[in-house]
Amino acid sequence: MSFSVSRLATHLSIGLIMLSLGACSSVSEAEPPTEKSKTISVDIATATLSKNAQGVEYIGTTAPIQSVNIQAQTQGQLLKLNYEVGDRVQSGQVIAELDSDLLTADVDQARAQREAQISEVASAQRRVGEVKTRVEQAKVELAQAKSNIIQLKNAWKSRVENARLEADQTAKDAQRQTELL
Repeated sequence: MSFSVSRLATHLSIGLIMLSLGACSSVSEAEPPTEKSKTISVDIATATLSKNAQGVEYIGTTAPIQSVNIQAQTQGQLLKLNYEVGDRVQSGQVIAELDSDLLTADVDQARAQREAQISEVASAQRRVGEVKTRVEQAKVELAQAKSNIIQLKNAWKSRVENARLEADQTAKDAQRQTELL
């Protein structure tokens, strides 16, 4: 059986592609072999020169196993790009560096807003304290007013009783005076 160099290269290329596809498959080694994960046999032969050797070309495209689109989540000027399109990166690696001026301004603005909110909270707490003080003063004044009302009622009852007693005494005096007359 004689093969031309180009046919051998073709067979080897196909074999390598099949082996690559087998190595890149998503079947783990812990899983039992299935139809997709069975070993593929490849014919191997020694290359020899022959007349009528025609080159065979295969056209195809490759695609990455995984790709990620990266979009900026914040504004800033790009200072340094550590990788090129298509480079392989690991999780946690720094891909790019941004100018920190805008980020620093954002942090400063957030701090200023936080300080303003703290000031507003302190002001609201002070107003709540003032209102509580006024409520306590109003309670004291209400208790004093109730006490004053009770004193006035007692004084009124006392005067009414005194007036009744005087009226009784006057009526008795008038009756005695009438009897004497």
